[in-house]
Amino acid sequence: MEAKVQSSFKRYEEKYMLTMEQQKMLLKGMKEHMKPDIYGKTTNCNIYYDTDNWELIRKSIEKPVYKEKLRVRSYGVPKKGDTVFVEIKKKFDDVVYKRRTTIAAEDSEKYLAGDKTLSPGSQIGNEIEWFQKIYKAKPKVYIAYDRTSFAGFEDSELIITFDQNIRFREYSLDLRKGDFGKNMLPEDTVLMEIKIPGTAREITAIFMAMALGLATGMGYITLAIIFFIIMALFQLAMCTFNFGGASGNGRDLRITIPEDLDYEGIFDDIFQKYTTSARLESVKTSNLGTLYELRYDIALKSDSVPKAFLDEIRTRNGNLNIVCGRVQTKETL
Repeated sequence: MEAKVQSSFKRYEEKYMLTMEQQKMLLKGMKEHMKPDIYGKTTNCNIYYDTDNWELIRKSIEKPVYKEKLRVRSYGVPKKGDTVFVEIKKKFDDVVYKRRTTIAAEDSEKYLAGDKTLSPGSQIGNEIEWFQKIYKAKPKVYIAYDRTSFAGFEDSELIITFDQNIRFREYSLDLRKGDFGKNMLPEDTVLMEIKIPGTAREITAIFMAMALGLATGMGYITLAIIFFIIMALFQLAMCTFNFGGASGNGRDLRITIPEDLDYEGIFDDIFQKYTTSARLESVKTSNLGTLYELRYDIALKSDSVPKAFLDEIRTRNGNLNIVCGRVQTKETL
Protein backbone atom coordinates (compact mmCIF):
# COMPACT_ATOMS: atom_id res chain seq x y z
CA MET A 1 0.00 0.00 0.00
CA GLU A 2 1.39 3.38 -0.97
CA ALA A 3 1.54 5.82 1.93
CA LYS A 4 0.09 9.29 1.57
CA VAL A 5 2.83 11.90 1.35
CA GLN A 6 2.71 14.26 4.32
CA SER A 7 4.11 17.74 3.72
CA SER A 8 3.89 19.32 7.19
CA PHE A 9 4.75 17.96 10.63
CA LYS A 10 4.48 19.37 14.14
CA ARG A 11 5.66 17.21 17.01
CA TYR A 12 7.96 16.68 19.95
CA GLU A 13 11.07 14.59 19.36
CA GLU A 14 13.49 13.04 21.86
CA LYS A 15 16.65 11.11 20.98
CA TYR A 16 18.51 8.49 23.03
CA MET A 17 21.72 6.55 22.44
CA LEU A 18 21.35 2.82 23.14
CA THR A 19 23.41 -0.31 22.92
CA MET A 20 22.03 -3.18 20.85
CA GLU A 21 21.31 -5.08 24.07
CA GLN A 22 19.25 -2.17 25.39
CA GLN A 23 17.40 -2.01 22.07
CA LYS A 24 16.62 -5.72 22.33
CA MET A 25 15.14 -5.22 25.80
CA LEU A 26 13.05 -2.27 24.63
CA LEU A 27 11.69 -4.14 21.62
CA LYS A 28 10.57 -6.93 23.92
CA GLY A 29 8.71 -4.48 26.14
CA MET A 30 7.21 -2.66 23.12
CA LYS A 31 5.79 -5.78 21.50
CA GLU A 32 2.32 -5.52 23.09
CA HIS A 33 2.01 -1.79 22.45
CA MET A 34 3.65 -1.06 19.11
CA LYS A 35 3.97 -2.57 15.64
CA PRO A 36 6.20 -1.88 12.63
CA ASP A 37 4.70 1.10 10.84
CA ILE A 38 3.82 1.29 7.14
CA TYR A 39 7.41 2.17 6.25
CA GLY A 40 9.01 -0.74 8.15
CA LYS A 41 12.72 -0.82 7.40
CA THR A 42 14.21 1.92 5.24
CA THR A 43 17.56 3.46 4.39
CA ASN A 44 17.25 7.20 4.93
CA CYS A 45 19.67 9.20 2.77
CA ASN A 46 20.20 12.90 3.44
CA ILE A 47 22.24 15.79 2.10
CA TYR A 48 22.47 18.62 4.61
CA TYR A 49 22.94 22.18 3.38
CA ASP A 50 24.87 24.86 5.24
CA THR A 51 26.69 28.13 4.67
CA ASP A 52 30.37 28.39 3.82
CA ASN A 53 31.18 28.98 7.50
CA TRP A 54 28.77 26.28 8.80
CA GLU A 55 26.44 28.88 10.35
CA LEU A 56 23.42 26.57 10.66
CA ILE A 57 25.15 23.71 12.44
CA ARG A 58 27.06 26.10 14.71
CA LYS A 59 23.78 27.70 15.78
CA SER A 60 22.24 24.28 16.35
CA ILE A 61 25.08 23.16 18.62
CA GLU A 62 24.48 26.24 20.79
CA LYS A 63 20.94 24.90 21.46
CA PRO A 64 19.05 28.16 20.87
CA VAL A 65 15.30 28.53 21.42
CA TYR A 66 14.85 28.63 17.64
CA LYS A 67 16.93 26.82 15.03
CA GLU A 68 16.45 25.61 11.47
CA LYS A 69 18.11 23.45 8.84
CA LEU A 70 17.72 22.50 5.20
CA ARG A 71 18.19 19.04 3.73
CA VAL A 72 17.34 16.86 0.76
CA ARG A 73 16.13 13.37 1.68
CA SER A 74 15.40 10.14 -0.12
CA TYR A 75 14.32 6.73 1.09
CA GLY A 76 16.82 4.44 -0.53
CA VAL A 77 19.22 5.44 -3.29
CA PRO A 78 17.22 7.33 -5.96
CA LYS A 79 17.67 6.91 -9.68
CA LYS A 80 17.16 9.55 -12.36
CA GLY A 81 13.51 10.59 -12.38
CA ASP A 82 12.86 9.39 -8.82
CA THR A 83 11.31 11.82 -6.36
CA VAL A 84 13.20 13.21 -3.36
CA PHE A 85 12.14 15.55 -0.56
CA VAL A 86 13.45 19.05 -0.01
CA GLU A 87 12.83 19.80 3.66
CA ILE A 88 13.07 22.71 6.06
CA LYS A 89 13.17 21.53 9.64
CA LYS A 90 12.74 24.01 12.47
CA LYS A 91 12.70 23.70 16.24
CA PHE A 92 11.11 26.33 18.42
CA ASP A 93 10.44 26.01 22.16
CA ASP A 94 11.17 22.26 21.97
CA VAL A 95 8.55 21.74 19.26
CA VAL A 96 9.79 20.43 15.90
CA TYR A 97 8.20 21.71 12.69
CA LYS A 98 9.01 20.12 9.34
CA ARG A 99 7.87 21.40 5.93
CA ARG A 100 8.77 19.59 2.73
CA THR A 101 8.12 19.47 -0.98
CA THR A 102 9.02 16.94 -3.67
CA ILE A 103 11.25 17.29 -6.71
CA ALA A 104 13.08 15.03 -9.16
CA ALA A 105 16.41 13.80 -7.76
CA GLU A 106 18.45 15.29 -10.59
CA ASP A 107 16.82 18.74 -10.11
CA SER A 108 17.17 19.23 -6.35
CA GLU A 109 20.62 20.84 -6.36
CA LYS A 110 19.77 23.14 -9.28
CA TYR A 111 16.55 24.18 -7.57
CA LEU A 112 18.30 25.01 -4.29
CA ALA A 113 20.97 26.90 -6.24
CA GLY A 114 18.24 29.28 -7.43
CA ASP A 115 16.76 27.83 -10.63
CA LYS A 116 13.28 29.41 -10.54
CA THR A 117 12.04 27.24 -13.42
CA LEU A 118 12.06 24.30 -11.00
CA SER A 119 10.04 26.07 -8.30
CA PRO A 120 7.01 24.03 -7.13
CA GLY A 121 5.01 27.27 -6.90
CA SER A 122 3.65 26.42 -3.44
CA GLN A 123 3.76 28.08 -0.04
CA ILE A 124 6.32 25.56 1.17
CA GLY A 125 8.37 26.17 -1.95
CA ASN A 126 8.28 29.90 -1.24
CA GLU A 127 9.54 29.26 2.30
CA ILE A 128 12.42 27.13 1.02
CA GLU A 129 13.35 29.76 -1.56
CA TRP A 130 13.28 32.52 1.08
CA PHE A 131 15.50 30.38 3.31
CA GLN A 132 18.01 30.11 0.45
CA LYS A 133 17.76 33.83 -0.26
CA ILE A 134 18.89 34.50 3.30
CA TYR A 135 21.48 31.76 3.82
CA LYS A 136 22.64 30.79 0.31
CA ALA A 137 23.32 27.32 1.73
CA LYS A 138 25.21 24.69 -0.25
CA PRO A 139 25.49 20.88 -0.02
CA LYS A 140 27.93 20.21 2.82
CA VAL A 141 27.56 16.67 4.16
CA TYR A 142 25.84 13.38 3.32
CA ILE A 143 24.37 11.31 6.17
CA ALA A 144 22.60 7.96 5.83
CA TYR A 145 21.31 5.35 8.27
CA ASP A 146 19.25 2.18 8.31
CA ARG A 147 15.98 2.85 10.15
CA THR A 148 13.36 0.57 11.68
CA SER A 149 10.15 2.40 12.56
CA PHE A 150 7.30 1.46 14.92
CA ALA A 151 3.87 3.00 15.56
CA GLY A 152 1.60 2.64 18.59
CA PHE A 153 -1.45 0.37 18.53
CA GLU A 154 -3.57 2.82 20.55
CA ASP A 155 -2.06 5.97 19.05
CA SER A 156 -0.60 5.65 15.56
CA GLU A 157 0.94 9.13 15.90
CA LEU A 158 3.33 7.78 18.52
CA ILE A 159 6.40 6.82 16.48
CA ILE A 160 9.60 5.20 17.75
CA THR A 161 12.50 4.71 15.36
CA PHE A 162 15.84 2.92 15.68
CA ASP A 163 18.73 4.07 13.48
CA GLN A 164 21.80 1.91 12.90
CA ASN A 165 24.90 2.07 10.69
CA ILE A 166 24.91 5.88 10.76
CA ARG A 167 27.45 6.98 8.16
CA PHE A 168 28.60 10.18 6.47
CA ARG A 169 30.75 11.63 3.72
CA GLU A 170 31.77 15.12 2.63
CA TYR A 171 32.26 14.31 -1.06
CA SER A 172 30.01 12.90 -3.82
CA LEU A 173 27.16 15.00 -2.42
CA ASP A 174 24.53 13.52 -4.69
CA LEU A 175 21.89 11.10 -3.38
CA ARG A 176 22.16 9.10 -6.61
CA LYS A 177 25.83 8.26 -5.95
CA GLY A 178 24.99 5.59 -3.35
CA ASP A 179 24.57 5.24 0.42
CA PHE A 180 28.21 4.60 1.34
CA GLY A 181 30.13 6.57 3.94
CA LYS A 182 32.29 6.44 7.03
CA ASN A 183 30.66 5.14 10.23
CA MET A 184 30.00 7.87 12.78
CA LEU A 185 29.33 5.65 15.82
CA PRO A 186 30.52 2.28 17.19
CA GLU A 187 28.83 -0.75 15.60
CA ASP A 188 27.03 -1.60 18.86
CA THR A 189 25.31 1.80 19.00
CA VAL A 190 21.67 2.48 18.10
CA LEU A 191 20.01 5.89 17.97
CA MET A 192 16.41 5.75 19.24
CA GLU A 193 14.03 8.61 18.52
CA ILE A 194 10.55 9.09 19.99
CA LYS A 195 8.16 11.34 18.05
CA ILE A 196 4.69 12.41 19.07
CA PRO A 197 2.38 15.44 18.88
CA GLY A 198 1.18 16.70 22.26
CA THR A 199 2.22 18.56 25.36
CA ALA A 200 5.33 18.03 27.42
CA ARG A 201 3.17 16.52 30.18
CA GLU A 202 1.67 13.94 27.82
CA ILE A 203 5.08 12.96 26.47
CA THR A 204 6.49 12.54 29.98
CA ALA A 205 3.55 10.28 30.83
CA ILE A 206 4.20 8.17 27.73
CA PHE A 207 7.90 7.78 28.58
CA MET A 208 7.10 6.66 32.11
CA ALA A 209 4.39 4.24 30.93
CA MET A 210 6.88 2.68 28.52
CA ALA A 211 9.39 2.20 31.31
CA LEU A 212 6.71 0.64 33.55
CA GLY A 213 5.55 -1.71 30.77
CA LEU A 214 9.13 -2.72 30.03
CA ALA A 215 9.84 -3.57 33.67
CA THR A 216 6.62 -5.63 33.92
CA GLY A 217 7.24 -7.40 30.62
CA MET A 218 10.71 -8.46 31.76
CA GLY A 219 9.36 -9.95 34.99
CA TYR A 220 10.57 -7.26 37.41
CA ILE A 221 7.21 -7.04 39.20
CA THR A 222 8.56 -5.56 42.45
CA LEU A 223 10.51 -2.96 40.52
CA ALA A 224 7.39 -2.19 38.46
CA ILE A 225 5.29 -1.66 41.62
CA ILE A 226 7.90 0.67 43.12
CA PHE A 227 8.18 2.55 39.84
CA PHE A 228 4.38 2.81 39.61
CA ILE A 229 4.22 4.46 43.04
CA ILE A 230 6.99 6.88 42.10
CA MET A 231 5.29 7.58 38.77
CA ALA A 232 1.92 8.24 40.44
CA LEU A 233 3.52 10.68 42.88
CA PHE A 234 5.35 12.38 40.03
CA GLN A 235 2.14 12.71 37.98
CA LEU A 236 0.39 14.17 41.03
CA ALA A 237 3.19 16.71 41.39
CA MET A 238 2.98 17.61 37.69
CA CYS A 239 -0.75 18.26 37.97
CA THR A 240 -0.30 20.23 41.21
CA PHE A 241 2.36 22.49 39.74
CA ASN A 242 0.81 22.48 36.23
CA PHE A 243 3.95 21.07 34.58
CA GLY A 244 3.57 21.11 30.77
CA GLY A 245 0.20 22.84 31.03
CA ALA A 246 -0.93 26.32 30.29
CA SER A 247 -0.43 28.94 32.96
CA GLY A 248 -3.59 29.98 34.84
CA ASN A 249 -2.77 33.53 33.79
CA GLY A 250 -2.09 32.58 30.19
CA ARG A 251 -3.94 34.60 27.60
CA ASP A 252 -4.31 34.67 23.85
CA LEU A 253 -3.94 38.34 22.86
CA ARG A 254 -4.90 39.58 19.38
CA ILE A 255 -4.13 43.15 18.39
CA THR A 256 -5.16 44.78 15.10
CA ILE A 257 -2.84 47.50 13.83
CA PRO A 258 -2.69 49.66 10.68
CA GLU A 259 -0.30 48.53 7.96
CA ASP A 260 2.02 51.50 8.36
CA LEU A 261 2.69 50.82 12.06
CA ASP A 262 6.01 49.00 12.63
CA TYR A 263 5.04 46.35 15.18
CA GLU A 264 8.58 45.23 16.03
CA GLY A 265 8.95 45.95 19.75
CA ILE A 266 6.17 48.55 19.84
CA PHE A 267 4.39 46.93 22.82
CA ASP A 268 7.45 45.62 24.67
CA ASP A 269 7.36 48.19 27.51
CA ILE A 270 3.64 47.53 28.05
CA PHE A 271 4.22 43.78 28.18
CA GLN A 272 7.06 44.30 30.65
CA LYS A 273 4.71 46.22 32.94
CA TYR A 274 1.73 43.84 32.90
CA THR A 275 3.01 40.38 31.92
CA THR A 276 5.60 37.84 33.02
CA SER A 277 6.09 36.64 29.44
CA ALA A 278 4.93 37.64 25.97
CA ARG A 279 5.66 35.98 22.66
CA LEU A 280 4.51 36.95 19.18
CA GLU A 281 2.99 33.79 17.72
CA SER A 282 1.66 34.94 14.37
CA VAL A 283 1.01 37.93 12.12
CA LYS A 284 -1.95 37.93 9.74
CA THR A 285 -3.01 40.52 7.18
CA SER A 286 -6.65 41.50 6.65
CA ASN A 287 -8.69 43.99 4.64
CA LEU A 288 -6.56 43.44 1.53
CA GLY A 289 -3.38 44.09 3.49
CA THR A 290 -4.45 47.40 5.01
CA LEU A 291 -4.47 45.90 8.54
CA TYR A 292 -2.35 43.42 10.47
CA GLU A 293 -3.54 41.10 13.24
CA LEU A 294 -0.81 40.26 15.75
CA ARG A 295 -1.39 37.20 17.92
CA TYR A 296 0.59 37.00 21.17
CA ASP A 297 0.86 34.28 23.79
CA ILE A 298 1.12 36.15 27.10
CA ALA A 299 1.10 35.38 30.82
CA LEU A 300 -0.37 38.18 32.92
CA LYS A 301 0.98 39.17 36.32
CA SER A 302 -2.60 39.26 37.67
CA ASP A 303 -5.52 36.84 37.38
CA SER A 304 -7.70 39.34 35.53
CA VAL A 305 -7.03 41.48 32.48
CA PRO A 306 -6.27 45.02 33.73
CA LYS A 307 -8.23 47.74 31.94
CA ALA A 308 -5.12 49.93 32.00
CA PHE A 309 -3.26 47.21 30.06
CA LEU A 310 -5.81 47.33 27.23
CA ASP A 311 -6.00 51.12 27.32
CA GLU A 312 -2.25 51.47 26.83
CA ILE A 313 -2.40 49.13 23.84
CA ARG A 314 -5.40 51.04 22.41
CA THR A 315 -3.36 54.23 22.56
CA ARG A 316 -0.78 52.75 20.22
CA ASN A 317 -2.89 50.68 17.83
CA GLY A 318 -5.23 53.51 16.83
CA ASN A 319 -8.07 52.05 18.93
CA LEU A 320 -8.51 49.16 16.52
CA ASN A 321 -9.74 45.77 17.70
CA ILE A 322 -8.10 44.08 20.70
CA VAL A 323 -9.17 40.62 21.87
CA CYS A 324 -7.74 39.05 25.03
CA GLY A 325 -9.04 35.63 26.08
CA ARG A 326 -7.92 32.51 27.90
CA VAL A 327 -5.66 30.06 26.09
CA GLN A 328 -7.65 27.11 24.77
CA THR A 329 -6.28 23.75 25.94
CA LYS A 330 -7.59 20.20 25.61
CA GLU A 331 -9.02 20.52 29.14
CA THR A 332 -11.12 23.59 28.18
CA LEU A 333 -12.36 22.36 24.80
